[in-house]
Amino acid sequence: MLDANSVHGVGVDIESVDRFHDLVHKKNNVFLNKVFTKNEQKYCFSKKDPAPHFAVQFCAKESVVKALCGLGHKPIEYRTIEIFHNERGVPCVRLIDQEKLFDISLSMSHCSEYAMACVMASKNSMQDDHDSKTMISAEVLKKFGYPETVIKEYPHWWLLVAPVQHTLGTVLLIAKEGVQSLGELSEASFVDLAIVTQELEMRLRETFQVDRFNYLWLMMATREVHAAVIPRYAGEREFQHRTFTDPGWPKKPNVDFTHTVSQEFSAQLIGRLRNVFNAE
Repeated sequence: MLDANSVHGVGVDIESVDRFHDLVHKKNNVFLNKVFTKNEQKYCFSKKDPAPHFAVQFCAKESVVKALCGLGHKPIEYRTIEIFHNERGVPCVRLIDQEKLFDISLSMSHCSEYAMACVMASKNSMQDDHDSKTMISAEVLKKFGYPETVIKEYPHWWLLVAPVQHTLGTVLLIAKEGVQSLGELSEASFVDLAIVTQELEMRLRETFQVDRFNYLWLMMATREVHAAVIPRYAGEREFQHRTFTDPGWPKKPNVDFTHTVSQEFSAQLIGRLRNVFNAE
């Protein structure tokens, strides 16, 4: 929800639907792939006439760029903006891998000839709290294998493959804020953590058929906020011609047990998870 007392950026755009009729019928995939995500293309092509839907989503993206520029943000690529509808059918905006968090309201409409959209954006008040925090140092990140082990970067968190595989797919969640307790994290980091953990559990469950997840927030040898996320398995799992077990199941994870893996195997695991987490 937009804060009435905050500074707003406003963006408006209008486009001819005929322009998109030509693009769709010519199957100009270069343009479509450059501008629209796979989810957006799937949505538009599911309609009897895709052109108005492509046109109005283009208007929405252009309006987002204008609104964020009004807040002093640099122009961003169209494919880093995703337009979708929530469960109530309300059009919404998702910013993909953006460093800043914004509150964005979108309204869009189209007829047979024209499409238009209007966006109002403001900097999320929680971001100010995050900006004031000291960021985690590169030296600390290197202890966890950064940057070679990075799976995905989020606005407030790093997701890395753990150098020690207690079970198949053990990963690390590392806060970007250089604080040493959960209570010191900004509210924005906690909001982002909910998004990260939802995706983390969904992606790992789909990839390795995980039965349960254990989060270990120890912060002892390395005191900056981080968690080892240990997937739990009731039975054996196969990956890259190897069999992995979970000796602690169904009790607490056996952190004294580790699967010995080669550098080649680690590279394969990192590559697989990067593909899984960064696929659209």
